Amino acid sequence: MASPVTQEGFIHRIPMDDWASRVRAFLLYGNPSQKMLIAEGEAGCGKSEITVQVCRELGLEPIICPGIGAQQMEEFLALTKLEVDEHGNGRVIQGVCENNIPTARMSHDVKYRITVDGKPKTVIPWIIDECFTGTTGQMNQLRAALTFRKIGSIELPPETYIIGTTNPESVEYSSRRTVDAAVMDRCAVYRVYMEFEAHMRYLASLEKSGRYPQVCRMFLRMPASKRFWELASPRFWHSQFGLTWQELSSDPGISEDKRIVLFKAELENYFQIMAHRSKLTERKGATLSAASLLTEFQKFMSYGSDPKYYPISGNDILAPKNGKEEQVALFEGWNKAGQHNLIGVTIQDTLGIIGDKNCDELDTEQAEHLATLLDLSGGGLVSQFCMDVFTTQRDGNNPTGTKNFTRLMKALSTKSVFSEIQATIKKQGELSAAVKAEKNRLSKKG
Repeated sequence: MASPVTQEGFIHRIPMDDWASRVRAFLLYGNPSQKMLIAEGEAGCGKSEITVQVCRELGLEPIICPGIGAQQMEEFLALTKLEVDEHGNGRVIQGVCENNIPTARMSHDVKYRITVDGKPKTVIPWIIDECFTGTTGQMNQLRAALTFRKIGSIELPPETYIIGTTNPESVEYSSRRTVDAAVMDRCAVYRVYMEFEAHMRYLASLEKSGRYPQVCRMFLRMPASKRFWELASPRFWHSQFGLTWQELSSDPGISEDKRIVLFKAELENYFQIMAHRSKLTERKGATLSAASLLTEFQKFMSYGSDPKYYPISGNDILAPKNGKEEQVALFEGWNKAGQHNLIGVTIQDTLGIIGDKNCDELDTEQAEHLATLLDLSGGGLVSQFCMDVFTTQRDGNNPTGTKNFTRLMKALSTKSVFSEIQATIKKQGELSAAVKAEKNRLSKKG
């Protein structure tokens, strides 16, 4: 008999921010059940790191199993280990993999207790990275974990929430020949991808703590370079590109010529691997080479340390290293020279940071400085900036962001551009009201 349920065809992908929202809802409002959330995305798109980040933002330290296929069978089954007590007596206990598998003691660990809507809740996130790479025996253990909340003879804590990550089915990364229908029936799979702005926000947070070079991130921000970002994975831009350059450029013992040679060698190695994989999977389309990327990067850096040729990082706008006066002078100079693209990139980067749900609340001094720069940016750009700040924070239900919008508007109220901002926001409000009224009319008519 044919199934009465059918949904064949295209499956929509969701951006990583939406996946983060789904994980957050699962952990905060879900109940431990025979279900596993899974993020399926291209290698290096950030699915594992974002999943871990969401857990930590909620105050939860996830237990991470680094790939079922990476665990030896006897290890994954959590058989035995020898432990010596304080008196020197040895004993054999189960749970050799307690760093990879949740154990009963975690139910009583305060690290896994959070408050949701005023009520206490115990949440133990268990992240299984590359969850579909195991053997048939390991997949059976995964099914047992979902069905009976057990791994071998180890009972999982009842508060365990299981989340997996996997690459799409391919000859290079993932094979699901060992995964039966009983496992898949218990999985909610989301196809995910990283958006450019979300990745820029992530790299900006690393830059702020000194873990990513500003020059690499602002290079990617430039309109001429943004097309490169789409041709390689977020992992490449983070590790092979950014961190490699940070390591090489920070070492005073490496000459400039040698630095470029070593950087190019690492880029070439990555692109050789990608070319081989593309050949295996017969992927076609735009390509990126180490030589072309390095040429554009060197061109971007060709002005040395002269700041007037580079956009300003949003991190520096919010915490000026060189002083507010210097930044104001740069904006005035860019306006005179017609270099409005540098103003646009700077404002867009600042918006990306303020739009982050984890952004700190703007203080009065920051808001005043940002308002001064926005006043030099032109009415159209600043109006769009304010609307984006408002809608981003409203849609993200972020009280801090709402305060930022209010404080920024107060600072802008004394600027010449304020009347144009008000007119734009009013027009946007009227348009939104008209669209809403039309939707209501059509729904009543239907």
